[in-house]
Amino acid sequence: YASSRKLDRSPEVRRALDAARARQVVRGLRARAIAEGPVNDAELAELTRLHWKDVALPERVRVVHAIVLRPKDASPDALTRARRVAEALHDRVAAEPTVEAFENAAKTAEKGGFELRPERLPPFAADGRIVERDADGSMDATFATAAFALAPLATSGVVETSFGWHVIRVIER
Repeated sequence: YASSRKLDRSPEVRRALDAARARQVVRGLRARAIAEGPVNDAELAELTRLHWKDVALPERVRVVHAIVLRPKDASPDALTRARRVAEALHDRVAAEPTVEAFENAAKTAEKGGFELRPERLPPFAADGRIVERDADGSMDATFATAAFALAPLATSGVVETSFGWHVIRVIER
């Protein structure tokens, strides 16, 4: 009757209809939950695993790092030279007082023929999981462990991972 008279087009009526539908959905969900009984430990563990970003957000760090990427030529000589570039990079950026100065020093550091990249990374947990709501993935375990060992604004030594050699600064914890 109301829709044939186009009464459901008014904002007030739409709101009232939406609220009534929402109440009906909630009542149905409540009745289903009561019928199924309390959540057991296995269900809780599974839901926590799936929705950890919403219910169990762990301690996390946000970092900036500069990486000397592992060369395609993996000869011992190339790896040694890349490590030396990373050590020089560390010496250049470690004393910089701000994150911006760290990044600028890394951008202008001597590359020695290797690819060197400074970048800020999304926040991640100690186990490497990226904790931004819409992001998936994880950090290398060695990288995450090294980052979590640092105090805020501290800079790591050279950290080697399968990607290359990193110098990490914790922006915030």
